[in-house]
Amino acid sequence: MADLTELTQQLDDIRAGGFAYDREEHALGRCAIGLPVGVHQGVLLAISVVMPSQRFERQRGIVEQAARHRH
Repeated sequence: MADLTELTQQLDDIRAGGFAYDREEHALGRCAIGLPVGVHQGVLLAISVVMPSQRFERQRGIVEQAARHRH
């Protein structure tokens, strides 16, 4: 993250799309998709699905579709 403007834009994109992405920013060779799943007693609950980076683009849509149908 280079500056506050970039951070603000990225947070806006996450809110609009409903997902956050980690493209090897935390660990080389690993990507993740994070999303909120609810609120319990005022605490935001979230989940992250981690996968090898070589599978990320192929499996990203599957994870997003499953997340949209959670209930």
